[in-house]
Amino acid sequence: MVTIRAAHAEDHPRLVELAGELGYGLDPRDAPPRLAALRAIGGEVLVAEADGRISGWMQVGITPALVEARTARILGLVVAATARGGGVGRALVAAAERWARRRGALALSLTSNVIRREAHGFYEHLGFERVKSQYVFSRTLADVETGRTASPPPDGTAAVFHVSERGDIDRFEPRPPPSTSGGVAEPVVWAVGASRLYNYLVPRDCPRLSFHAGPDTSEEDRRLWLDSAGVGAGVVIETAWWPRLVSERLFLYTLPAGAFRLADAGAAYHVAPTAVEPVAVRPLGDLPAALAEQGAELRVVRSLWPLHDAILRSSLGYSFIRLHFAAPREPSGIAAAGEPAEAGG
Repeated sequence: MVTIRAAHAEDHPRLVELAGELGYGLDPRDAPPRLAALRAIGGEVLVAEADGRISGWMQVGITPALVEARTARILGLVVAATARGGGVGRALVAAAERWARRRGALALSLTSNVIRREAHGFYEHLGFERVKSQYVFSRTLADVETGRTASPPPDGTAAVFHVSERGDIDRFEPRPPPSTSGGVAEPVVWAVGASRLYNYLVPRDCPRLSFHAGPDTSEEDRRLWLDSAGVGAGVVIETAWWPRLVSERLFLYTLPAGAFRLADAGAAYHVAPTAVEPVAVRPLGDLPAALAEQGAELRVVRSLWPLHDAILRSSLGYSFIRLHFAAPREPSGIAAAGEPAEAGG
């Protein structure tokens, strides 16, 4: 029996292996940041699993266009040579259609190389119509002044992001840092990498705790805090902020990674010394769903402080943000020694 699910971090080696079967050279180091980046803009990679082994994967996404109705696109489909003809590809396409319908898409489309005649017949058998033939043009983007190819930040991040309550920002200007404790003293444009984007998928002033497994996190803490399948992090807010969370609309800006340098690896902060124009913006109207897309489990509690203290006693990596807006500790609360400063904002 074939099971379809979202790709997990431990699937990366198999995704790379299967991509190689169709001649796509995917560097194993690129898979994690690319998967995080495509999820940050609403895409997904689905895998087909049978008997504990992945036999195929598919990338699907929605790119709004001015001249067509909302259309989802299959951006990659690979089935292991040993599993072809067994219904894996059909199951993945059906899952992509369900994914697209849930997100309001009116059509599902794809492109297929002209030499893959067997694939053409497969898609036509599933009801896809051949609409047109076309050429694909590509140009490497290079720095105009130096001629150097734009490269991602040194941590391998494929894209950097800024989350705002405003959707009309055409240009991000450098601004002074809130403090110099992070090693940045000059005015800069701030962005966050995909690995910590979940920290900002809540209203700006919402006090929150987040936690994730770091290199020194014990197996016991991983099981205790991150035991759900597909969960890579947790975000905790107060019940008083829940109505605001479910009604708030935020905007996710994608920024050109080559303009930034990594300022803080743990928090995935990136900074640019000059003004930056966004390359894309996407409204986020369902923040709980946006957190889930980032692999972050949302937890809602009456008071942050008991979990705050428990996280400090654990071996987890964490960020505590806007805690000065949190409800005060209850009299029975445990006072934490040396409460850390905010991780960002």
